[in-house]
Amino acid sequence: MDSKRELKEFNVLGYNIRLKSEEDSGEIAPEKIIEYVQGEIDAIKQSSPSLENAQAAVLVALKIASEKLGIERDYQENITKLKASAKGALGYIEEVSPSTM
Repeated sequence: MDSKRELKEFNVLGYNIRLKSEEDSGEIAPEKIIEYVQGEIDAIKQSSPSLENAQAAVLVALKIASEKLGIERDYQENITKLKASAKGALGYIEEVSPSTM
């Protein structure tokens, strides 16, 4: 299946940003990414209107990095819990099932 890559241009804080999107790839659409980032910028600028664009950009980057690291930590904790539960379930199954030997 041929996938078509499309280059789209957006303006964020006065900078023209070009993002490629790949149709039917399962990627998050560039419009959604820009919408999210712009929403974060707007929220920060609304609470602190005197911030310069560069300061707002750094604060957004830090907020998004914090969210990403929190999600990764939660994911790892959930995987660890899932492995422990699976190990416990397997131990229980081995304990209650008749031996085949």
